[in-house]
Amino acid sequence: MIDTTPRDQLNLLKSILLPNSYLDTASQAYEQDLMENVVDYERFGIPTGVPTNATVGVKNGWYLEKATGCRSTRRATCTSEGRTTSRLS
Repeated sequence: MIDTTPRDQLNLLKSILLPNSYLDTASQAYEQDLMENVVDYERFGIPTGVPTNATVGVKNGWYLEKATGCRSTRRATCTSEGRTTSRLS
């Protein structure tokens, strides 16, 4: 099993949203499009309750935790009124 930290997840979001040496702008746009076009039944958690005019991108994930069973993780971006924010859950 591969462990990721909140810092790892934040770095992932940064690489999708900010200029960097890993992804060119076309690759970033592709990833953002994938995150913004999630099937309705997987749009839960962070995207719930945002303004209707906002553009929301989400990446949900699941992993098996030995002590408690299946756990979910969420990474999301929200763009509204020209400002983009990122969230981890």
